Amino acid sequence: MNFRSLQYLVALSQQGSFRGAAISLGVAQPSVSTQIRRLETELGAQLVKRSSQGAQLTEVGQKIVVEALEIFAITDRIKALASGTEPVVHEVRLGVFPTLSPYLLPYLLPQMRKAAPDIHFLVEDEKSGVLKEHLRKGELDVAILADDDFGPEMVQFPVLDEAFVLALPVEHPLARSYGSIDTGALKGTELLLLGDGHCLRDQTLVLCSQVGAKERADYHVNSVETLKQMVRAGVGPALIPSLAVSGTDETDEDIRFRRFASPPPKRIIRVVVRREDAQKDYVALLRKVMVAMPTRVRNPGLRIHLA
Repeated sequence: MNFRSLQYLVALSQQGSFRGAAISLGVAQPSVSTQIRRLETELGAQLVKRSSQGAQLTEVGQKIVVEALEIFAITDRIKALASGTEPVVHEVRLGVFPTLSPYLLPYLLPQMRKAAPDIHFLVEDEKSGVLKEHLRKGELDVAILADDDFGPEMVQFPVLDEAFVLALPVEHPLARSYGSIDTGALKGTELLLLGDGHCLRDQTLVLCSQVGAKERADYHVNSVETLKQMVRAGVGPALIPSLAVSGTDETDEDIRFRRFASPPPKRIIRVVVRREDAQKDYVALLRKVMVAMPTRVRNPGLRIHLA
């Protein structure tokens, strides 16, 4: 396996076609195709799905790209050491939306400090629309988001599927069982929602439209923790991201959580950067740390995550 083959695979993942990869690398298109086929043969795995619409990396191919980006970053650091360059701590401006940040950052930031002590993250906790605008203007270096509404100047890397669970007051009819629940059971149910601008609100409204549920229009709050408090108070049920459900929540006698039957409603967490920054070392590290997130962090709850 050679360095060039990995460079070609990374370029293909970013450009989405062999032609685009060849142009970005300044080589002939057959050269890109040949190098990647050699890499597939050497590894004994299909890395790319080829079609008339372009090229898409397989799951194995995506994982190899993450590792390749880290190899490139390590290579750059080795070159810096060889040249006598002193390690410099540099700042990276990271945006995370508020219904994810309290549950992800306590895990993510220590892991990033361990993996890259030379990187210091400056965190902006804001609604998704604000983060996307700041990223577009260059006021952020990278954002962690849960939607895919981006222009061609952005590159997104899916890193985590986060399932939603149903939080219920203990006296609610749907709280009579701890077993999984079909989304169709929500028909006619009024759900508590976050206020405007929160992506969780938009995602809940999509589910409402699909299953015939309704919005509880007289209450709009601004955090997941407040949503859970409203459920505890018996105001009504709410859709909660699974990362926000702790073991302590589940032992609380005033609230009950039920997971959804497969396939559950979910949100896809993505690392998003400007296209010109897609190969930066902090992007590779963020992707690697989030993809490697252990089950106890991805699914911190107890009963709702039992089969």
